[in-house]
Amino acid sequence: LFQSPQWLQLDKGSISLKEAKQQLLESVSKEKRELIEYGFEHWFEYFEQFDEMEEFIKEYKQKGYHFYLLSNCSLQFNQYYQTKSIFQHLEGLYISAAHQKIKPNLDIFEDLLKRISSSSKRMFLCG
Repeated sequence: LFQSPQWLQLDKGSISLKEAKQQLLESVSKEKRELIEYGFEHWFEYFEQFDEMEEFIKEYKQKGYHFYLLSNCSLQFNQYYQTKSIFQHLEGLYISAAHQKIKPNLDIFEDLLKRISSSSKRMFLCG
């Protein structure tokens, strides 16, 4: 699922979730379809938050640093990020699918920096 062309297209924002599911389900055996469906709907439930990272961000925010997330991710990320407390400490989220740009291409980094360059003197990028 995560290595499929459809998943990459989701991260790029060039395909809808419905289209990705349909294409992938058509390409696998019946035995795998239920697992694929489940994976599409629940992938984010299996990502653990690193509490040490949250503490690090909180500590350095007090010192004047600003944190942003730059991630290759589909628009489904909007379901995920609200379930993890770490994201409340970030100044902003830059999700690849929302901007139709993807790492490691240079244009995603340039676009992020252009968008946040006027907002802070110092920053870290996480993700």
